[in-house]
Amino acid sequence: MHIYRFGLKKFISDLSGQGAKIYGGRWNTVGNAMLYSSYSPSLAMLEFACNASGITKTIQTSLLTLKLDSKVKIEIITLNDLPANWQQVPSPDSLKVIGNNWLKSNKTLALKVPSAIMPLECNLLINSLHKDFFKLEIENFVDMNIDSRILK
Repeated sequence: MHIYRFGLKKFISDLSGQGAKIYGGRWNTVGNAMLYSSYSPSLAMLEFACNASGITKTIQTSLLTLKLDSKVKIEIITLNDLPANWQQVPSPDSLKVIGNNWLKSNKTLALKVPSAIMPLECNLLINSLHKDFFKLEIENFVDMNIDSRILK
């Protein structure tokens, strides 16, 4: 299975989850490392564009394609599992509790969650400290700019 990350070129190969650990995210609090990825390249770009402040067309960005072993177990959160306010910005603390509890359980390498930006598509959260993390491989990355129309 392929999953995708879109980000700043200088950090694109960093799979440690340190960015999420430093800044927190929709599904984790500060101090908890988590790697955010998407099931499609376009969603990865959209997630990045919506969550990165101050992005301009001069910032160098890349798309990273990751290959995940198809035998890896993935825990799934569906829309029915989420509170009514799950898409709000900033995100409700209840989502961080879900993500942090999943990390602490260490049961699966990945957690599939709906995208708050496009709920019909999904993101895949990766526990970079899980024993199966080695089953995630960098396949390639491509330098890619965000279309300036998205940045308006």
